[in-house]
This record gives sequence, C-alpha cells and structure tokens, in this order.
Amino acid sequence: MHIQKIHIENFRLLKNVDIVLDKSLTLIVGKNNTGKTSIAHLIRTIINEKKNLSFNDYPLESRKVLYELLEEYWDGTVQDTEIKSRIHETKLTFYIDYSDVGDDQFLGELRNFIIDMDDTQNTAQIDAVYAFNSLKLDELFGECRKRYDDLLTAKEDEESSQQEISNLHPYDRSIIATVVKEQFDKFFSLIVFAVNPADISDYQERSSNLLKKLFTCRMIEAERNLDESENKNEHPLANMMNRVFSQDEEQLTEALRPIIGELNRYVDNMSFTAQKKINSLMEQIVSGMIRFGYPSTEDMQLRADTGISLKQQILNSTDLTYTSASADESLPSTHNGLGYKNLIKITLILHEFGRAVNANDATIPLLLIEEPEAHMHPQLQTVFVSYLNEFLTDMVGKDNLPQVLLSTHSAHVANTVNFKQVRYMRRQKEFVVCKDLQNFYESAQHDEVKEENLEFLQKYLKLSYCDLYFCDKAILVEGAAERLLLPKVISKCEAAGLFGTQCPSLASQYYSIVEVGGAYAHRFYEFVDFLEIPTLILTDIDFINDTKSKCQLSTAVNSSNGAIKRWCHDMYNIPVSKSVPLETILELSKDPNKKSNGCRHIEFQVEENGAHPRSLEESIQNVNRELFGIAPNSKEIPLYDDTDSSKTDFALMLLTDPKYKDFAIPLYIKNGLVWLNDQDKMPEAAYPVRKFKMKRGASSQKV
Repeated sequence: MHIQKIHIENFRLLKNVDIVLDKSLTLIVGKNNTGKTSIAHLIRTIINEKKNLSFNDYPLESRKVLYELLEEYWDGTVQDTEIKSRIHETKLTFYIDYSDVGDDQFLGELRNFIIDMDDTQNTAQIDAVYAFNSLKLDELFGECRKRYDDLLTAKEDEESSQQEISNLHPYDRSIIATVVKEQFDKFFSLIVFAVNPADISDYQERSSNLLKKLFTCRMIEAERNLDESENKNEHPLANMMNRVFSQDEEQLTEALRPIIGELNRYVDNMSFTAQKKINSLMEQIVSGMIRFGYPSTEDMQLRADTGISLKQQILNSTDLTYTSASADESLPSTHNGLGYKNLIKITLILHEFGRAVNANDATIPLLLIEEPEAHMHPQLQTVFVSYLNEFLTDMVGKDNLPQVLLSTHSAHVANTVNFKQVRYMRRQKEFVVCKDLQNFYESAQHDEVKEENLEFLQKYLKLSYCDLYFCDKAILVEGAAERLLLPKVISKCEAAGLFGTQCPSLASQYYSIVEVGGAYAHRFYEFVDFLEIPTLILTDIDFINDTKSKCQLSTAVNSSNGAIKRWCHDMYNIPVSKSVPLETILELSKDPNKKSNGCRHIEFQVEENGAHPRSLEESIQNVNRELFGIAPNSKEIPLYDDTDSSKTDFALMLLTDPKYKDFAIPLYIKNGLVWLNDQDKMPEAAYPVRKFKMKRGASSQKV
C-alpha cells in the first residue's frame, strides 16, 4: 500500500492543492517561496500529532476572513452558524491505495481508517483537519474583545492622534492581528477522520495517535549549520554517529552489526580491566585521607568505586575527523567540505530511518527530504537520487521501500528524475498551484510528434542542467552567441529606459537563458505552456534559396528555421503536411499580435535600416554599420560566416573590445525583451475551496 495523493487546504501558500505521489520518489521543484518545504512540514506536523496550528502557518487571506468575522461578531451582525461556515480550516487529506493488499490481515493500522463496505473499493481516505473550536466561540471571541479593548486603550494613551485614525475604520486591524496572534492556539484543534471515498459525508472521528501509527515518517531538513563548533552540543555529525553506535546490535544493518558488535566487546573488556586498576589506585588515595582524621575507626569504612563507564566516555568524546591521504594524521572536521558533511549526515539519518522501517513493517514508510543538495558540488547532486535509491534498497529491501518526497532547488537533481515523478510548484499571486508532470507525460502518449519531443526534452534536460523549473521567465536562444550577449543586452535596455517603471524590471528578475538551437526551440513549446512560464523565443529567420543554401532576402524562397515554421503552422492553422510559404513568415514578422501565443512570444529579424538580415550577427552589423564598415544606404548586409566558433568570437568581441562597448541593439531583440519584461510573473488565479462539514455520522467498519 502507498499514498496515492495528498490534498492540502489553507496552509501557508497552499490554498487548495492536490499532489499525486509516485510509488517510489516524488520530486517537488519550483522557485523560492512556492510552498515546496511547506508540503513536507505539514505532513510531519500532522503525523507527529501537533495539536495546535501555528499562527505563522495560517494564510494571510484566511487571517483576513478571521479578522472580519471578529469585527462582525462584536457588532452583532453575524450568526454563529455563519462563522462556522465562513472560517477557513487547515486540512491535509491522505488517499491511501491498498489495491496490492490481498488479505485483510496485512492492512495493519490502515484498517482503522477503512469504513466503507464496498469490496471493490481500494482507496482509504483520511482527513486531518485543524478544525475551528466552535463550541468555544463565545469564549474565544469574548476574550479577544477584552484584550482588544485593553490594547486599544493603551495605544490611545500613547498616541493623541489615535482618534483621527480610528474614525477611518471602526476597528484597528493591527490590534486585531496582535490579539489573534496571541490567542491563536485556542482557535483550532487537530481532528482526524476516516472518510468513505465514495461518500465524503460518511465519516468517523479517529484518534490522531492512530494516524501516527500508520506511518513510519522521517524528515531530513535542509542543513543550515554543519560546522563542528567548540560546543559539544552543536556537533551534529558526532551526535548522529553516537546514536548509531548506541543502538542494540539486533537493530543494526547486516553490514554494521559485526563491526559495532566487535567494538562493544572490545570496550567491555577494556572497561573491566581499567575499572579494576582505577579502583585499586583510588583506594590508595582514599586510605591516605585517614591521616587527616577521616574516617575514624567508628565510621563506616570507605572504598573507591569510580563508576566510570569507558563506553560512555568513548561515545561522549567521539568526534568526526578526517585523515590526510598523504600522512597518517587526522584533521578536524572543520577542514573538510560541508557537502561531504551533509552527505554523511543524510547517510546516518537514513540508517536510523531504515531501522525504524524494518521494525514497523505494517506501516507506510514515508521519507521527506528537503534540499539535499545543500553544500554539495554538482557531481554529487547529479548522482544523489540514484545513490539514495540504492542505499534504501540495501537497508530495507525492494519490497519495503519507502515513498520519498524530495524538494530541491537544484537543476542537477531535478533533471536526473523522470518527468512522471516531477511536481512543479508555481506561484499565482497569493496561492500556489501544483503542476503534475505525469499529466504532461501522459498527454504525449500515442502522439508520435509529442512523444518525439518528450524524448528530446528528457535527454536535453539531463545533458544541459537547464533551470526552467526555478526561473521567473525564460528566454530560448539558438546558441552561445545569444547566451553570452543577452545579459549585456538586457542591461542596455534597462539603462535606456525600455522597461519603463515596472519593479522589479526584467534586469532584476530571475530569467533563464536556455540554449536550444534554431532547430529545437519548437520542441519546448508544449513544455513551457504546461509550466506556464513566460517565455521569449529569439531565433533567426535563416533565409534559404532553391538549393537550400543560406542567402539574402532577394534570392530567398523560404526559411530553414523549424521554430518559426511550427509557429506559423499553429498560428495560421496550416496543416503540418503542408509547407509554410516565405510570405507567411514575412507577414508574421510584421504582426505583433501573431507573435504571441499564450505565455510564449517569438521574435526574429525584421526589416530595419532598409535591410532584412537573416541572423543575429547580421542584425547587429545592420544597426551598427559604422562600426562594421557597412555603407549607410546598403539594402543588403553581407552574409555572416556563422560557424559556432565564429559566432562565439563575435559575441566576445562585442563584450570585450572597447570599440564596441556602445553597440546598438536590433529592433527584434528589443521588442522581445520589452514583451518579456511586461509579463506578469504570477498570474491571478481563483481556486474553489472544498469545505469539510463538521457533522457526526455513523458507519460500519469494513472487516
């Protein structure tokens, strides 16, 4: 059995989010502040039976509703029943798939949450709700009003102008916020329900302890402090190592059991020998005290028994050090990289988790990992997921592998995972949505073109480590020349005031420049559409003649650019079986509306200074004619030798040679960057919230 899906309501930015979990590993990706960490923290909070909801975890929009209800209650304009229906409750729902369980006796703790009588039903639903304490409504809201009045009086005493402020609004919202924060732990209590998936009005309350027993859950948080400080209590790795050595032998893995066993036997033998010697020496010391009159012959006689535990001393005094490869000497842990320390810490935690999983085989094992890439170099990040799977398999076996929920900011980690396992978190104003890339994967099945694009994307992402998952906006370019030039070009546009007053402008946003080549940009169209990332495609019109050689517009019969042709197929409804005429491409170049399609926008060379260049290099030469010795009245720009090396050299020349420091930017690039700058990073979205009705129902439990 495994977790099929989780549903979250009203926790931080997670307003109404469904997350489908892979049976093995689910990767959570996205920019900062998109709720990746929140998912794992809520799961851990619920499973660990934290009874009270934190004010800091309660969404801003939900707080606003609560403040409004308080004001209306104090004014007597709202009924108790309306308060119960309007207030936002935080909720986590587990959907557990037990279709692989053939015999009821193997359901373990899950049997407590199956209440339907349908033998064909293979899903259990568990709702964990931070429910509003409605039975204490009068008490809670009354206490809040008393505290509000006290704080308001104190504020008015300090500020003589308070009367003017209070006239603008009947209540001081800042004071209400303070009061709610103080009293918040009284507003909600954790209640767990077993729910009939076929009829959600049919449910029974369960103890939260039963939910805790259902899971073997461990969270590996992002490591912020791995330095082994002078304070022993702040030695995270040493403390983890001590816990490993303190385990009973039967709790250890097969690999560690003989090693730890031998160590324990050696320490026990040494302890016995040392204890005898120490006691003998201590008795001699005590006997010398008689010379000072104690003890007398009437007193109880003393003997020395130090009670020293050599084993405990070893554990308490054990620190991790590192041995030099060139000398038989050890170095303190501070001399080694934090990445290796992080990996060691993760390994030790996994040992503990594996032991817990093996000891609780009737539960659902769940491993939550937050940003494991912290302090790791790219090579370590790249192999981490495969290493993790091998490690877990060695510890618990293939049949008892845990579900892993892993969040990351690393393109090196993200791009090693199959599309089907990726969940992309995207911010939309006050909320986030979860984009399930399994849906993107499935949408490509049984479509030859989409399957081909999907295969290309999976290979490309692994090879390039592109960071589309983590950017605000994306720019798809043909090659190295564009990739090198664009940051400078964007800075020039910013300095020229082309981005207007928008704050932050494109120059200050996290944009990703993805080098895709002119022949491959179109393979990204569906992908960026699915992710809803504002994306600019900068490409070359690439005129070709009847022999398919590059040429000027005057002798051109078509374009060789696949990205532009695919765009025309979509925009002008041209069947894929038919070719796109050059006239259509030239028409597209003059129509700004046709260049935008959803979150995508395409730009390529347009007529400028009386000429129509075919490439980036020719376009730059066209608008910088004096720098490149081109006649002002020329109708054609000399064809550029566009080998990869020459393109890179061209870009580096513009960036490094003082002669070109004030080079002008072609119009098509400026138009594209202005479009991208003007795109809203976080589009508005509204999400219906499924309310959980707090009624009591009785139902028979499945046997």
